[in-house]
Amino acid sequence: PILLEPVMQIQVTVPVEHAGQVISDLNSRRAKISQTEDEGQMEIISATISLAETFKYTTDLRSMTKGRGTFTMEFYQYQPLPPSKLNKP
Repeated sequence: PILLEPVMQIQVTVPVEHAGQVISDLNSRRAKISQTEDEGQMEIISATISLAETFKYTTDLRSMTKGRGTFTMEFYQYQPLPPSKLNKP
């Protein structure tokens, strides 16, 4: 049997000066960045991310962006859980 995990489509809107830090954080959470858009003083980052990696993201994003970052998230698909995550709590 293959264990599947829910993967979400996420769109993060942050001030341009915080975009690098937010992208690094998303990468550390196993996110796959699909697009970044410059909207004046804001950067819109689109990605897919495992639902398990989004816990506490609201608090972390608020800290990284001094309360100015927002995100929306919706279900995207199920994907096989990576072998490195199989025995982790």
